Amino acid sequence: VTVLSVIIVGFVLTGIGISCFFLPINVIALSGLSPRQMAGASGLLNFMRNLGYSFGAAGFTSLWDHRGILHHAQM
Repeated sequence: VTVLSVIIVGFVLTGIGISCFFLPINVIALSGLSPRQMAGASGLLNFMRNLGYSFGAAGFTSLWDHRGILHHAQM
């Protein structure tokens, strides 16, 4: 088992999980809206999702970096 194969399997499983999770969320969030409101709500929903991804990635990167510094100092 190579590192690349583990990374590829992780990306595939993540892609499947995200698509199975966000499709029902979009359907539920947009189900009660009129066609006139659908475009704005869809754009807002996608913007908020991207904003959440950005904050999550930034937080995880910061945590990873701080833990790396801590472990390096303990060596």
